[in-house]
Amino acid sequence: MSHIEKTQAWQALIRHQREISDTHMRNLFERDPGRFARFSLRVGDILDVWRVIDLRENRRLLLEAHMKVAGKAWLEFRIEGDTLVQTAYHFPKGLLGRLYWYSMLPFHAFIFPDMIRSIIRRAGRMA
Repeated sequence: MSHIEKTQAWQALIRHQREISDTHMRNLFERDPGRFARFSLRVGDILDVWRVIDLRENRRLLLEAHMKVAGKAWLEFRIEGDTLVQTAYHFPKGLLGRLYWYSMLPFHAFIFPDMIRSIIRRAGRMA
């Protein structure tokens, strides 16, 4: 068992998971009419290290990076037909910005496809 699994918080999380494991998400929303609003993204919301700057329901999500990237960076998700398209944009600032972007390209080849697969897998479980 790793160190984190010994913490009280982890044990509480395990108990909570056991309590709700048979609960369907639909039931949670039926019991709590305000749940949707609390868990819905809005323009201006922070999502990890990203700020939501454009949101069109079931069509587009545009996130702006709020981390050090030596320039400006955006991550866009959009639906085209039945396809989820993910695009990363970066406008580098100076030579360091360009070096940063090109040094990250090999990692993006692994990160982005895995991210899309994870989103699709989770969406399938929620349906």
